[in-house]
This record gives sequence, C-alpha cells and structure tokens, in this order.
Amino acid sequence: KDFSKLDINKDRRISLNEFNDYYFAKKGRGPSNDEWMKFHFADKENDGFITISEFDTFMNKDFI
Repeated sequence: KDFSKLDINKDRRISLNEFNDYYFAKKGRGPSNDEWMKFHFADKENDGFITISEFDTFMNKDFI
C-alpha cells in the first residue's frame, strides 16, 4: 500500500479526514469500526495523524 495515495494534501501525514476520504473514494463507504481502530492504533502519538514512519511500522499489520 502506498502512503502517498492517502496523503492527499502531501503534508507527509495522514489525517482522520484523509483516511475517511480514501475509503469513500476506494470503497464507496467510510472506514469500518475495525479500520478506525487500526488507524488509532497506528497513531502512536495520539495526535490524529499517521506519519510516514508510523505508517511504515504498521504496513505488515494490513491496516489499510
């Protein structure tokens, strides 16, 4: 999976809104509860964003 596809505004982090927008664009729906939980689990700093390093850490967890 590609970080740049989710980082719509190219600020090198994925926001809650970008995560939500990605699912609507890709699947025609918002993230499921399980997908939201994975986002929050990946967000180690609990700041509402996933950085590229957080993203890379969780790629093997199939969170997106």
